[in-house]
Amino acid sequence: MDVRIAVPSKQVAVRLKRIGDSHLDAARHVLQLRAVQILILKPMVIGGLRLARRIMDLARVANTAVVVTTTLDTGVGTAAALHLAATLPPGSPACGLATSDLLVSDLLIHPLEVRDGQMQLPERPG
Repeated sequence: MDVRIAVPSKQVAVRLKRIGDSHLDAARHVLQLRAVQILILKPMVIGGLRLARRIMDLARVANTAVVVTTTLDTGVGTAAALHLAATLPPGSPACGLATSDLLVSDLLIHPLEVRDGQMQLPERPG
């Protein structure tokens, strides 16, 4: 049964938990069931940027939106998640990346800037 048809007026989101051997298996399972409209990805929890990118590609094929979030990472992890989120298609739901203010200190010399509700990609590598 397609949950999206059974509950048409609600958006259903899920944060992936491991099923079997991997988060990739969990993503495939959820997408095959057509159980959600939105996948919530925490790249540093699910195995890194490459795996998160593979899951994003599966979600795109399944016509399922993706939200990229952090796990209260330092600026380094947040910048990595930001670069991943920047590859989402236009019109994607807002991502949850602006958490660095919750840290007492950070590793970045120049903090990631949030302007008009959008986090800005760093202008240079590193």
